[in-house]
Amino acid sequence: MLNSKIKKVIVVLIAILLFCSCSEEEKAPYTGTLRGRVSYRGASNMEVGNVIITLRGIDDNTEKTSERIARTGEYSFDLPSGKYVLNLECNLCYSTNLPDTVEVRVGETTTKDINIEQLRSKMVILHKNIEKANGDTITLDNGEALDIWNKYGNNTLIWQINAYPSTWISFERDTGTIAGGRQRPVVFHIDKEKLPAYGFNTANIILTTDDNGSFTITIRAYKEGGEPEKASITGDNENVCPATSVILTANAVGAVSYKWYRENDLVFSGGNTYSAGISGIYYAVGVNSGGEGTKSEGKTITISSCSNLPAKPEISGAESNICPDASIILTTNVTGASSYRWYRNGIIISGASTNVYTVTTTGSYSVAGVNTHGTGVRSDEKSVTISACPAIPTRPTLSSSPSDGRNVCPSSSVTLTASNIGTAISFEWYKDGEFLTSTPVNTLPVTETGIYSVAGINSTGQKGTPSLTRNVVISSCIPDNPANVSAIMSDRGISLSWTAVSMATGYRIRICDNAEMNGCDRVVSPDNMPPSFYEIRGSMLYCGMNHFKVTAFNNLGESTGKMVSMNRVISVTAPSMLFISGGFLSWNRSSVRGVEATIYYDIYRRINEEDWIKIEEKITTTSYSSSYWSQFGETVSYRIRAYVITECGKFENWSGVEIDW
Repeated sequence: MLNSKIKKVIVVLIAILLFCSCSEEEKAPYTGTLRGRVSYRGASNMEVGNVIITLRGIDDNTEKTSERIARTGEYSFDLPSGKYVLNLECNLCYSTNLPDTVEVRVGETTTKDINIEQLRSKMVILHKNIEKANGDTITLDNGEALDIWNKYGNNTLIWQINAYPSTWISFERDTGTIAGGRQRPVVFHIDKEKLPAYGFNTANIILTTDDNGSFTITIRAYKEGGEPEKASITGDNENVCPATSVILTANAVGAVSYKWYRENDLVFSGGNTYSAGISGIYYAVGVNSGGEGTKSEGKTITISSCSNLPAKPEISGAESNICPDASIILTTNVTGASSYRWYRNGIIISGASTNVYTVTTTGSYSVAGVNTHGTGVRSDEKSVTISACPAIPTRPTLSSSPSDGRNVCPSSSVTLTASNIGTAISFEWYKDGEFLTSTPVNTLPVTETGIYSVAGINSTGQKGTPSLTRNVVISSCIPDNPANVSAIMSDRGISLSWTAVSMATGYRIRICDNAEMNGCDRVVSPDNMPPSFYEIRGSMLYCGMNHFKVTAFNNLGESTGKMVSMNRVISVTAPSMLFISGGFLSWNRSSVRGVEATIYYDIYRRINEEDWIKIEEKITTTSYSSSYWSQFGETVSYRIRAYVITECGKFENWSGVEIDW
């Protein structure tokens, strides 16, 4: 008997162990962890005060968990897998990154940090998006009043209004100073007082800020007694795939919460919205401290299957029409679609059920491939612009100035003008049948001989018929080459001369030591116009052969030039003695050709039949007083050398022999 009892106990223990083990194994795969840090900026000692983190399930719209945070630091929640709305209630601060949607996955840790900031000074109060001034009165409608008096019991009122101060304020009925929030709806608290009775009641909000001083708003509300009025339900009657549920919204004056029914079964108690995922007839009832109100009329909901939906389509086609076409073709194709549904600006286009649609109106277009259930996924929108097409430009008339199409020098161009242009706003020009250029104006100066025509272009780029052709002949207005170019040696260099050229405003002479004129940069431009000759001297000339090119020019260009060459031969004439008298020798001055230089003279006296002695050198005058006097019966002979020293060398010549007494 004892053994039997022991066996039963052992069996029970084993079953319990197995059950615990299984439930842990079964439970673990369905949960995940939400973990993060709360950081706070702006408060002393890092105290955050009354901060409550809440998590509400998206699918069933119920609050899953909440936790009060007293200081900054880490938080962690173990939750069933699913999507949640993470929110924060904060009495002395605000969050920059909440509310937010987070997803908890099975066996995984999801991280979400929360940043909290302290409120600053400046204050603005809005009620129903209207800014309120100091001393204004806000009158609450009955629904708002009932929400105030019925929602939170009878000794603490938490009322949320569209007020946006940026300092903390306090709120007490009739008197007091106090506390609110910044850039978000403010939550006001009334403590230490009983809630007011039915009828009109007022309360003052006295706000104090660092920069605005005292700011008072009077709240005036009317409260009716009793339970909420009959509820009403709004929302779609069927789901639109890919959504597999319909969001229903209830409203009952005086209600602070709601009960939702499908047929006669209570399916949810809480807020005024419910996500219906099962077909049926739905009802809502408003609830307050006075009890339940009247059940709403039933709303029939049909939830269609969204299985085997066609894929999300893509639209092909241009974004704008190209004139003369006043429409464009949009096309799409997606597997699984039995027909198509086209939309313009989000509205279904009646009769558009194929994969091709012709757009004639500007708008944003989208399309859904529809299966046999009549459901599908809409594409991204495609913006299409349909522009009106102007008339094609008329055939222009082409004229020229001068009218015969020939330029008149000194002008080197002819101006073409298109008239009778119609709708043309720009022009295409052609030369010898080939495209030349585009211009925004109807005139074109041309500088080349050819056969020209023009066509008009309208605002959409359409081209009209080209004009009849116009013949243009451009004569050169560049001066001719100088004629009769010649060169001669001169006393100081080489002189050039030529015949003047009509239309020339100047001449250039290029000088080189080779006939190809390579590597030479010696250029002179005579000042006199027109010259008959020009003498080139000194360093501008080369020793030996010099080559010259003479060109004529004006503001349109320069002629090719005429060549002439001259061998530079530098020479000195011999001095000739005129007389010897009283010990003075006098002679005629020598002359030089081909160079500009100083002439020097050396004086020689014969010392014997063969030899001469230099008795004076580098004389620049043409007379000399001799220091040697001849003896009676002696014949004395003198001789003079004239010479110049140049970059091309030393050149000289001798006088004949003159005999003294």
